[in-house]
Amino acid sequence: MKRIAIPVLSYRPDNYLAVLKHLGAKPVVIEAFESAEHFDGLLLPGGCDVNPVRYGQLNLGSQGINDAEDDLQMKMLEEFIRAEKPVLGICRGMQLINVFLGGSLIQDMDERDTHNGDGSRDCLHGAVASKGSWLAQLYGEHVYVNSHHHQAVDRPGDGIVLNQFAEDGILEGFTHRKYPIWEVQWHPERCGFSISGGKDFTMQRFLKESSPSMSAEGTENKNTDRLADGRMVYRFFLDRCKGE
Repeated sequence: MKRIAIPVLSYRPDNYLAVLKHLGAKPVVIEAFESAEHFDGLLLPGGCDVNPVRYGQLNLGSQGINDAEDDLQMKMLEEFIRAEKPVLGICRGMQLINVFLGGSLIQDMDERDTHNGDGSRDCLHGAVASKGSWLAQLYGEHVYVNSHHHQAVDRPGDGIVLNQFAEDGILEGFTHRKYPIWEVQWHPERCGFSISGGKDFTMQRFLKESSPSMSAEGTENKNTDRLADGRMVYRFFLDRCKGE
């Protein structure tokens, strides 16, 4: 069983735990630095904003900063890169990796309401993947994904290969030229599937709980059968993690 480290201090990442267990992995929430030798892969989940001082900016809209969490996740990221073990970043995790690699972030996209969900609800929007990229191999070049974020990658970090963009140009996925790193800005742990006994993350949920800009009427002309099944991102990641 593949052991996946999830370093997080600010909340319990239940959705991430559920999908990894569903796929036969053993996720382990860690709250202090541990050696990569104990794990097969690293998952950096969504969460609060990365402190903008880490990419040389004043705070111009970043929220819920947790320096201890930044420190822990960056130390674990460095450890896994050194060990050449797979890393998957989701939302904040993607942003933190970009900062670690020398990039910067858009601190607040308040005018882009197609990305920032309303309360507990995600937004739904189209995304286009580069031909031949890992995301195009999983979903094709055109797919619909979910979003719940008010920040995004601005300047890409060193070695980043841009793989997927939202319809408005916001970066939705990347990988690295050298390291086994894969990232998405959207939330595959709650997109396009349901787990027996768990929550419903299918299209039906989006139609019932979508934000006003993505109501059922707003999706009637879209190719809604192309909503990404987020489990495919996690399977892709786990397939690249060594282990039993």
